[in-house]
Amino acid sequence: MEQTTFAKKTVVLAALGALSLMAASARADGTETPSDPQPKKIEVTVGSDGIASEIKNADTSVTWGDEWLEGVLDENESFGGLTVKGNTNVNTITVTEKGSLTIDLPTQEATEAGNDEKVVTFNSVNLDVKDGGAFSNSSHVQITNGGSLTVTNGDFENGEGGVIELNGTKFDLSVTKAELVGNFENSGTIVLSGNASMTVGSDKVMDVTSDDELTLEVGNITIGKDAVLTNKDQGYRVQNKPEEQADTPQGAHAHQGVHHPGDQGALAPAQEGHQVEAEDAHQSPVNAA
Repeated sequence: MEQTTFAKKTVVLAALGALSLMAASARADGTETPSDPQPKKIEVTVGSDGIASEIKNADTSVTWGDEWLEGVLDENESFGGLTVKGNTNVNTITVTEKGSLTIDLPTQEATEAGNDEKVVTFNSVNLDVKDGGAFSNSSHVQITNGGSLTVTNGDFENGEGGVIELNGTKFDLSVTKAELVGNFENSGTIVLSGNASMTVGSDKVMDVTSDDELTLEVGNITIGKDAVLTNKDQGYRVQNKPEEQADTPQGAHAHQGVHHPGDQGALAPAQEGHQVEAEDAHQSPVNAA
């Protein structure tokens, strides 16, 4: 009886060994093991089918997300980044009235290898959101090579985890008609690198026709060594975070780098990597204490 049991086990082990060899052979010739998706860098030209130069209604509104990727990637391709570029005639995207541009793509920063960065790049392209238009981002967006981001009386939302990086370019935002703006919030990070500049407000007085007060949640902004953040409005206060003040080198005070042209305020960085945040509205323009 014991000899019979031993014989059965031997047969089972032999069968399992044969199956393992078959599986190994299948993987070796690649007939049954699917290959890893290859990253694809996507390019979109302003004024083409990818995105119109003027987005002003639901028909022209654009959402770059998972559903959009399904239409531009093959089965064996993965998202490797998106570049938005202009052409010889058009290099500006205007989002206005009931139009919207939403970016929700699986971007990632480069690791030490430096070859796996996946970002959305507006290359020499101006993005102008105004008069009721809406811009929403939850990805890593770069604006480079002379491009710009301008938000004037439009909705702006940089969601949690979203990064808007301006490399030597400019970001201007202002509100003169509060009723045109449904939402303005930066829950992610705005990065000013190179000699980039960001200007909050304008020389115009905000026109408020309702009882609701508008607060611009400017949020976290990282200011590079040569970048400048300027606050022109009396309605917003820009204040250094306490932990950043503590790191100021050589015992310097937080008011270093702050310039006051008359009654307006301008904040320039005292050191690389400053974080600034907006506090309550309708306060003094700059609090550098």
